[in-house]
Amino acid sequence: MESRDSDSLRPYVGKRIAIVRTGKGKAFAIGEATIGEPVMVNVKKFRALHSEHLVDQGSKFDIKKNGYKYLYPMINPERYEKPKFVGLGIVARKVIE
Repeated sequence: MESRDSDSLRPYVGKRIAIVRTGKGKAFAIGEATIGEPVMVNVKKFRALHSEHLVDQGSKFDIKKNGYKYLYPMINPERYEKPKFVGLGIVARKVIE
């Protein structure tokens, strides 16, 4: 599941999107998945679903105390054989073949 502080991926629900690896040098698309309808969760539920989103407690992506997160299922994920270049962006980026 992809976790977000807001419903920022709403325009992409039901669509096939690239999964972009960031934080390790240049960003690359490493695969793709269809974004499912999100669930909004509180801290307790977020902790219970750790194995689904893999966001560690205390990381900069952790849920805020007494906050909520949107968890988007990634449906039918596929890894690319070779990473693909992507353009700039925060929420969305264009894959450059």
